[in-house]
Amino acid sequence: MGEIDARAMEGDLPSAVILLTAAEGERRNVMPATQVVLLSYEPPLVGVAVTPSHLTYELIEAGGYFAINVATAAQAPLVRDIGHSKGREIDKFEAFGIETARGDAAPVPLITGSMAAMECRLLEIVPAGDHHLIVGEVLAHHHWSDGPPLMLVGGRLT
Repeated sequence: MGEIDARAMEGDLPSAVILLTAAEGERRNVMPATQVVLLSYEPPLVGVAVTPSHLTYELIEAGGYFAINVATAAQAPLVRDIGHSKGREIDKFEAFGIETARGDAAPVPLITGSMAAMECRLLEIVPAGDHHLIVGEVLAHHHWSDGPPLMLVGGRLT
């Protein structure tokens, strides 16, 4: 058997697109992610795979909280803009006019216009190859619309 091309394989795994937000002090950032999973019902636990070199990862590690904002199909242009920029170079919230709300339980921005948001407290970070699995306990859940959600299918946003 030959080598496995995981990036090509990713195209065969349809995924919901989320906007992962984090903050620590005055610093904040947002990044798109597609490797997210509900890990447990009781307690409610989620996992998000993130590359450790990302600013969002550093903010989650330092601040101890994050939010999963489920993107809608209408947010596809925003997701592209966010994904093609670096939080170390610009404030993505200001640059792209991202409207936020304060959550009930975690000191991180929630993105208004998202389908749903989950405020999470960091429980652990598990190294998993070139990504790390960020495991969080959901402290609050907000469901704002019925979508449709933004999906990554075959390498394309739909």
